[in-house]
Amino acid sequence: MTKLRGRNVPEIDIRNEVYEIRAAYEEERRLVRGMSIMQLFHGSDCRRTLIAIGVQCLQQAQGVAFMLLALGFTNIYDVLIKVLSVNMIFVFLGFYLPDRFGRRPLLLIGTTLMALSMFTVSMISAFTDNKPTGVLGRLTLAAVIIWIVVFTLTWGPLPWIICSEVPSNYLREKTLAIASWSGFGVALISNLLTPYIQDAQYGDLQGRIGFVWCGFGVISFFFCYFLVPELRNRPLEELDILFNEGVPARKFSTYKVSLNPIEKGTMTPTLAYKEEKA
Repeated sequence: MTKLRGRNVPEIDIRNEVYEIRAAYEEERRLVRGMSIMQLFHGSDCRRTLIAIGVQCLQQAQGVAFMLLALGFTNIYDVLIKVLSVNMIFVFLGFYLPDRFGRRPLLLIGTTLMALSMFTVSMISAFTDNKPTGVLGRLTLAAVIIWIVVFTLTWGPLPWIICSEVPSNYLREKTLAIASWSGFGVALISNLLTPYIQDAQYGDLQGRIGFVWCGFGVISFFFCYFLVPELRNRPLEELDILFNEGVPARKFSTYKVSLNPIEKGTMTPTLAYKEEKA
């Protein structure tokens, strides 16, 4: 701690800070030991849990792999090389964009563009009987690449970022576990059911299955608009207050939070707020 704070800071201040960190850690461990899985769905924690589960599940409600195989591309190897090359280029922007523009705007813009891309692919598929060629074939490939680029920049990384930020401190591990489990469960169901909806010998939607994914895009938009708040540049103490006060998702980014003054060295701001509310 001395190396971190610098040699000009008095030793007594450094020792007090270490004691504060240790006391906060022990208090958090005590709280975690007393929490059951049902606490995830109690009070303001229920809202936080549903946000984490929702973004993980909606991330999996896509279907681009089946779309590529069903649209009649004969040179699938070349298509995959182009798609993966574009993906590798744009994936690095995923480190920059969430902190520059925020999580919520990227999710809303991303799901809109992805839904439009899926709608375009399905319309062309319906018009060409799942065999797009010439200009329509290139337009279909462009729509698929746009979908993948947008997914890479938005719905690929953001659900994991949100799942790590939105839970309360003492329920973070449990929230991440149940959200991840839910997301992988939706992925399993989607991969099991999609062939029966899409393949010619069953549902025969083929490329028109994009209308289904487009519908999930609409659901994702409204879910994000009404439930997913902007978490950028918000300390954990402020997030606890915002959720406890029931601030609407669309007002998170502009809501002013005043942390209650606390006696130095006695408790963390989060615990002070909770005890005052109690």
